[in-house]
Amino acid sequence: MIVPPWFAGLIVKDYHREGASAPGQSDQAHLTGRVAHIAGFDILESNNVPNTTSTKYRILFGNSDAITFADSIAGIESMRHQKRWADIVRGRHVYGAKVAYPDNLGVLCASP
Repeated sequence: MIVPPWFAGLIVKDYHREGASAPGQSDQAHLTGRVAHIAGFDILESNNVPNTTSTKYRILFGNSDAITFADSIAGIESMRHQKRWADIVRGRHVYGAKVAYPDNLGVLCASP
């Protein structure tokens, strides 16, 4: 589940009210964005949560079976650099993603 910062603050505040520290609140939480693990969901904080208006946010959630992702390096070639005395390597990175099981995804509309 990917939540905006105000929603993550509510989760952490609720943990503190219950007398426990929020799981995932460590140095790694600042690096990965993981706020907590609740009911089988990894709660991730992001500033890029889409909003319909300035007050309604679309909080996305689902499991890893819902989407697919594939990437590959299609071709690599080495060549001389045109302006410097050096060799360079260039290649083509091909990638794609698809929703395989849309029933495993959901959206929660919430406002602060």
